[in-house]
Amino acid sequence: MFRVAFGRLATAQQSSGVLQGLKAAGGFKSAFRESTFWNSPTVMGTTFLAVLSLPFLYRAGSAVYWTKELRKLNAREVINDRFNWLHTEMLDDEVTKQCAKQAPKGLQRIGNSGVVM
Repeated sequence: MFRVAFGRLATAQQSSGVLQGLKAAGGFKSAFRESTFWNSPTVMGTTFLAVLSLPFLYRAGSAVYWTKELRKLNAREVINDRFNWLHTEMLDDEVTKQCAKQAPKGLQRIGNSGVVM
């Protein structure tokens, strides 16, 4: 079983790849000459696959990038909102404390209503 798998792997490694196709065609510049380009299936096929898949890869990369950036922005906004809330509550506590110091001690009667504050 392993011999068959390793045999297939060895033949896959020996097959001509893009770089080997470019070397066989005489280098990068000569591979993209019109006469060589249309007659070399490895160069032509790889080029068309790259051109066809580039918009999808760009969109996927862009989506990943903006997702990460917006998550960071969201975290910063949450932290900022918490600090604003804490600051507001601290000011409210200070105002309440100062008002409690200035309020007269004891019960007060408001008019004839019998309401005691």
